[in-house]
Amino acid sequence: MPHDAVTLLIVRGLGRAELTLGDLVLAPGQGMLFPLALVLAQRSGERIPRRDLIELIWPEADERAGRHSLRQALYRLRKAGLSLDDSTDDVRVDPARVDSDLTAVLRHDWPYRAAPEAIDAAASVLPGFVVSEGGSLAEWLDALRARIAAQHRQATLHRIAMARREGRWREADEWAQACLRADPLNEEATCARAEALAMVGAKNAALEVLDTYLRELGDRAKVIGLPARLLRRRISELTDTTGRRVTATSVPFIGRHDLLALAQDTLARARRGEPTVQWFTGPPGIGKSRLMGEVTRAARMAGWCAVAGGACPSYEERPFATLTELLPQLLEAPGALGADPGALHLMRARWGVLTLGRSRCRPRRRACGSTPSISPGWS
Repeated sequence: MPHDAVTLLIVRGLGRAELTLGDLVLAPGQGMLFPLALVLAQRSGERIPRRDLIELIWPEADERAGRHSLRQALYRLRKAGLSLDDSTDDVRVDPARVDSDLTAVLRHDWPYRAAPEAIDAAASVLPGFVVSEGGSLAEWLDALRARIAAQHRQATLHRIAMARREGRWREADEWAQACLRADPLNEEATCARAEALAMVGAKNAALEVLDTYLRELGDRAKVIGLPARLLRRRISELTDTTGRRVTATSVPFIGRHDLLALAQDTLARARRGEPTVQWFTGPPGIGKSRLMGEVTRAARMAGWCAVAGGACPSYEERPFATLTELLPQLLEAPGALGADPGALHLMRARWGVLTLGRSRCRPRRRACGSTPSISPGWS
């Protein structure tokens, strides 16, 4: 090996448990060298007192035996190529000499940029590595696994949000299941799975997911089960784009995920209180009504109230004509009584003015607007 070559301590702990240092390959069943190298890698950059390392790896040894065991282990690692700074009573490994997938997972931005394969692997951390309970090493290992589990959970929830935004309901269901395998009572993943099942026509399965979750919560469901109960009610009332109850024979929505994402972004801005309008235009038969039907179903699932109005040629000469179609439905919508009194007064006054001399016609096209069912800024 050239004198300037750098030997890396490579840690692979996601989905497997293996440490590599040059020609030396370490596995959990190979004595105390594996946990020592693991601790040094994960705490690279720190100056770790020798006493702390002895208490972690050899907790039952007396001081003399512990120091001897540590010296021998460090000698083996150095001989395999690991560069150590152990000239004092501390031990330090340069972070540049370590390549650890566990460290990569713990970076703050990992949940938002990790590849699907990496997220799947993060569900299992150092499999087969078992240490005696109650010791300092067990506590350190549990803390490491808990931190990675939190990152894995955040990554799956991020993937769920991305899939839901684009209407990729089967993908959202898969990521929800991945989250629930690691965290069975995660409410956000449970609701996402139920929502995804309902949106692809598996309404009964969606209700069963929520019922099972509420049963497992037991008495706690009265306190923390409100989102699941609200979603259950929305799913039970869910209809398809024709107004029929959703069934397994309802035609699934295919493609146009970019337009669904655009609609979801518009709804998100509206929920923040921003005045928003979203137009979907195109020639007849291109699928505008089907798209709006899917947007409406997803919005209702999220707790919005959706109303629809018509339009005809004479509306070109009538200001706010389409709004005239929507106002009565908005005034009668759930949550209207909880709106700002000033906003309600303006709407009722405008409705009274706009209905004077209202012409009759057959709507030629449909417009769909959404407003939250209950909101302080409802208007």
